Amino acid sequence: MVKAFSSDDRAALEQALIQAERQTSAEIAVVVAKASDDYRAIVMSYGLALGSFFALLLWHCQGVTEFPALLSVQLVVPALLSFVPPLRHFCLRFAPARLLRPA
Repeated sequence: MVKAFSSDDRAALEQALIQAERQTSAEIAVVVAKASDDYRAIVMSYGLALGSFFALLLWHCQGVTEFPALLSVQLVVPALLSFVPPLRHFCLRFAPARLLRPA
């Protein structure tokens, strides 16, 4: 969920920063980003599991039985999930909230 800063939020943040900078010798810089990470490890984990499932399904149905073809299915699925943004966002919908927003 994306929440835009209101002018009151900006003013409160600015005052908090000024107060914090007065109490320390540090200069604080604020960066607002859409996400702190692209969560590639989560997407790759789902991709590997999904690719393994598809390879197992192809092997079980006797559609493809050669090892290189099954391995390529296992590798292509995570690549697709990683590099196609709608698929990546779809995977992140199923990621546990504790991984996306640690306490």
